[in-house]
Amino acid sequence: MDSEEKKRRADLIVQQYDGIVPQYEAFYISSLLYSANRARMSFDALDAALENVDDPNVAMAHLQEALSHASSVSRYFWPTRRDNYTQSRAIKLRDAFEVSDTNPLKDRQLRNAIEHFDERLDDFLLNCSAGPVVPGAIIGDFAIIEESVGHVFKLIDPEHGVCVILGTICRYFPVRCAVVDVSQRAERMDRDGARLMRP
Repeated sequence: MDSEEKKRRADLIVQQYDGIVPQYEAFYISSLLYSANRARMSFDALDAALENVDDPNVAMAHLQEALSHASSVSRYFWPTRRDNYTQSRAIKLRDAFEVSDTNPLKDRQLRNAIEHFDERLDDFLLNCSAGPVVPGAIIGDFAIIEESVGHVFKLIDPEHGVCVILGTICRYFPVRCAVVDVSQRAERMDRDGARLMRP
């Protein structure tokens, strides 16, 4: 299919179905359910790792995996592509899942901290002129970044639901709650004939 035909089809779908053909709703529900459930499983694995902290890097790995899947969920509602078709689909999904622009999943700070880690590492190391840097993850109160003469590479504060990645403070509790909400709504829609809920 050439690009002109593809655009023609996309325009029709936007005009006639607000971005998602009804019989394809099941695919979006299934995809969101997969990503949201994987995020939930990784958050649960984080809880287990934090109960028995033998290696903080294991806990951080579970948190990063959870946030990576949460990022996948986020992109369905706020895609990086700006074309009319993609944006229409996103609006329809936000309406069906009752996800507003104040939802924690929209916050790009946490997502970027994970997905652009290599670039942030470059900047972090350029700014580290003095003090120790622990290259692995640590578990503790995030207030340490205010008090420390060193530099925090990766930190999880389970008490406050905060992680610090290369000095950037990110709150993961709200993201976790938002992912659970999306998962529960997707499960309900899947049970009810794999159709999007109408606002």
